[in-house]
Amino acid sequence: MKKIILATAAAMLLSSTANATVLFYQEGFSNNLYSYDTDTATETLVGDLGLGADSTGLSFGLNGALYAFERASQSLYTINTATAAATLVGNAGIGAEDFTISLDGTQGFATASGSLYSIDLATGGSTLIGATSPTLDGLTTALTDVTINGSMFAAGSIFGVDSGDIFSVDVLTGASSLLGSSSGVNEALAFGSDGFLYGYTGGGLNTIDLDTFASTQIFDGTPGNVFGLAAQTNRSVGAVPEPATWAFMIFGFGAIGGAMRRQRKANVKVSYA
Repeated sequence: MKKIILATAAAMLLSSTANATVLFYQEGFSNNLYSYDTDTATETLVGDLGLGADSTGLSFGLNGALYAFERASQSLYTINTATAAATLVGNAGIGAEDFTISLDGTQGFATASGSLYSIDLATGGSTLIGATSPTLDGLTTALTDVTINGSMFAAGSIFGVDSGDIFSVDVLTGASSLLGSSSGVNEALAFGSDGFLYGYTGGGLNTIDLDTFASTQIFDGTPGNVFGLAAQTNRSVGAVPEPATWAFMIFGFGAIGGAMRRQRKANVKVSYA
């Protein structure tokens, strides 16, 4: 009985740290925010962002917040993933057609007009780091250590895409290094908590092979353009279990303790002088 309860509790703990990934993206030239669950292959319209139709740059921070940049106002927003409602963080003071944003959990990174900036996620303020050369249309942050085209990169490394080519980006100088050419992925990148690199082409959402950069379409129902692509990271390994899961786990461990106490009592031998 004790082994069964222990196995059940362990299974609940493992299930609470599943590697599910949900992607969020803005429909090109509209205000609509969509989500796509990679486990169920389901696209869902979340709602109207209420921002400019040419808004671009979506990314999750490791704090679980979804951030967006609106080009018209040059401002940073947080986005409610349940309703698509946008809340102003502050003005970044930069803006260009190819603006995108990626986060490392403590600060943001953005490209505009061929330059890399750091973004203060508390105020929206920006600081120039340096030229990326070329102009990068999409940025993403590696969530874990990864091997790309035979080279090792640590978690937190930044990557970008331009005209189908994928680059690594030096966050201290802004300098970019060509890693290889993908199959048409040219507008958005996102590392998922499941370890996959996701990208967008005119044909839809794709996974990208980290050795060959070949892209494989996983969904073709996306809009004609996707300006920003974000992978939800707060469902990754080690995520905090839901309250209901904690309740089941506490019950399970309590049952284990009770079973062990009963077993000890049953093993006590009473002798009389």
